[in-house]
Amino acid sequence: MQTHYTLQDIKHSSDKKSFEKAIQLYESWKILQPKETERHIEAVVAWTQNYDVFVDKKDFMHSDCNCYLGQQGVLCKHIIALALFGVKKWVDIPETDQVFIDKPVSSGVLWDIDIEQFRQFKIEISQALRYIKAYHGPSKKWFEYQDSLSRWCMMLAEIFSALPVGESTAQLVVSTLLKLDTKLSIWWVDDSDGVLGNFIEESVQMLCEYAEQDHQCTQAFRILHTKETCFGWEEPLLKYGR
Repeated sequence: MQTHYTLQDIKHSSDKKSFEKAIQLYESWKILQPKETERHIEAVVAWTQNYDVFVDKKDFMHSDCNCYLGQQGVLCKHIIALALFGVKKWVDIPETDQVFIDKPVSSGVLWDIDIEQFRQFKIEISQALRYIKAYHGPSKKWFEYQDSLSRWCMMLAEIFSALPVGESTAQLVVSTLLKLDTKLSIWWVDDSDGVLGNFIEESVQMLCEYAEQDHQCTQAFRILHTKETCFGWEEPLLKYGR
């Protein structure tokens, strides 16, 4: 049975430091004596000492490691490394997949994408937006919900950072931010940790960089003159239209 998750799922559930160290463990062949069953993978992961690690093939978040962090229920680098093994099976991980993006930044590449490329980016964004939704579960599941928000914001950050700079992509980003604003103000997405708000502010900063790199991008900001957002995030962009 294959794992039910991808390398991207693992990356978007990790922090930068843990993910990079897990890559190092994987590429240094520090995963010893791996054994697989239909439902899980177990192995010894060598670091400062050997750690016994167990990873669920269906959900790597439901895994165990006898290191200090693992015993606290933290997603440690040993679990991440074994999850990577479950996905890649010693196949080299391309450098592009190793890049950890935790906030949206301008690609700095100026060109007008074609209709098919635009459509593909739009599909990827829509898929991520679908999982950013209101929380109605029990309080004991709230932390999992916040982790999920972080994961999907990181997915959007990776998509945004891959966009070329241009008026059409600026419009796509603005449209996405307005949808997120609606989720916050009307759909009652619980952003108590500020994950979504921070992502919106970082995306606005990226759009400001767009405007400096290609003034045509400011045309995409015009729609914001008629909008009232939940915390005024549009204000830095409106300055470009004055």
